[in-house]
Amino acid sequence: MSSQKPREIAVAILKRHAAQREFIEEILENELAEQPLGPADRRLVQELTFGVVRWQATLDWLIAAKTPGRAQKPVLQILLRLGLYQMFWLERIPDHAVVNESVEMARRLGFGPQSGFVNAVLRGYLREREQTERKLEELKTASPALGYSHPQWLWERWEKRWGAKQLRSLLEWNNTPPPTFARANLLKTTPEELAAVWEREQIRFVPHQFDWVQGDIVFELRAHSPLNKIPSFQEGLFMCRTQARCSL
Repeated sequence: MSSQKPREIAVAILKRHAAQREFIEEILENELAEQPLGPADRRLVQELTFGVVRWQATLDWLIAAKTPGRAQKPVLQILLRLGLYQMFWLERIPDHAVVNESVEMARRLGFGPQSGFVNAVLRGYLREREQTERKLEELKTASPALGYSHPQWLWERWEKRWGAKQLRSLLEWNNTPPPTFARANLLKTTPEELAAVWEREQIRFVPHQFDWVQGDIVFELRAHSPLNKIPSFQEGLFMCRTQARCSL
């Protein structure tokens, strides 16, 4: 897979996740550990895979609206999800680039005859961008579980507990990418020494203050290579965790 592009790596990760039901975090970590990608490409792979998983129900609703009664092959469904996620949830990637790359990727992955179908679905939504954006916002009110890409049973449980108004804020927060925090191991280093090490390791970070922690020992990691490849992590200079999201 070393010659694959970030989007092709994302497709491979999403295929494995759909087929084997492994945790997406574990699949991503294992795949990225084998890829000679720079920090920007790693961040793109992570954004694409996590984003498609978070918004899968809503993405499938968009696909079904253009292909009523027509089930797609798993890889084609993933390609369409990936394209639509970039179009409607990522602002930094031009729409024409999303469509062209999706079509070319379909061909590279052995779906040349279906590349025209991928092109038609994505360009159809490209022509209807404003209407589609309105429909996505309306869906959050008409069918919140689907609009926020959460299971219906979970929406019903939380609505009884907190009410619809508070619940919409919770669902929006729950689908926001969680930050990764690191805490300096004061038995082995100081915050200042750790920050200098991270600079050499090209890790982007910002300090965070919490009421329950004294001193500047907690940092948010904004960009980094896989944790198991970071020398300072291997040496035990810091502990790391991702802020949890609600699931019950």
